[in-house]
Amino acid sequence: MIKIFGFIFVLILAAGAAFLIRRDWVVISPNLEVELPSPSGSSTSSPRVEEPKITWPLPVPNLDRPINITENLSPEMQKEAREHIAAFIIRLKEDPELYGHWIDLGLYRKLIGDFEGTRETWEYASRLQPSEGIPFHNLGDLYAFQLKDFKKAEENYLKAVAVQPGQVFFYEKLYEFYRYTLKDMTKAREILEKGISQNPKTSERLGWLLENF
Repeated sequence: MIKIFGFIFVLILAAGAAFLIRRDWVVISPNLEVELPSPSGSSTSSPRVEEPKITWPLPVPNLDRPINITENLSPEMQKEAREHIAAFIIRLKEDPELYGHWIDLGLYRKLIGDFEGTRETWEYASRLQPSEGIPFHNLGDLYAFQLKDFKKAEENYLKAVAVQPGQVFFYEKLYEFYRYTLKDMTKAREILEKGISQNPKTSERLGWLLENF
């Protein structure tokens, strides 16, 4: 088992968000361990909406994409990033349907500064599990903070909310995007109101944001 405590801190900073959510829809824990090269990669969450039929095989992203590190990482972190990326690639070549591995591969691609590789992996993950919001949410962050394509950022944040309307955090992230990135106070208020109406029992945080708008 390889401890990834150091990486988790960097991943959180690199994301430009309060936290990153893994494939099991919880915040990455500092005590989390990843078994390489064969973590399960399966999702334990139940689909929130009826999942569209997928026609196999989906075109798989290029898994032989070079591991080019452009971010300012220490030699030790560069070495561990390469090892993790290589391990996920091995498993995905064996089974390209491992949804969680695509999510994690994207996180490491993002860590090293390979944003195009990140985009490809998360877009593929979104096609594998079109009823899960995490790939769309992560793509929203990528477009908003790294690629600076605000139109696509909004599209993906909205997709995350649409496919998992019960994930209150998605509404909060979209609110932050509208208020602090686009400076659109009308949309910021509207998305809070929508999140509260969709989740009346679990939206205390959204209610607080609205009251203190």
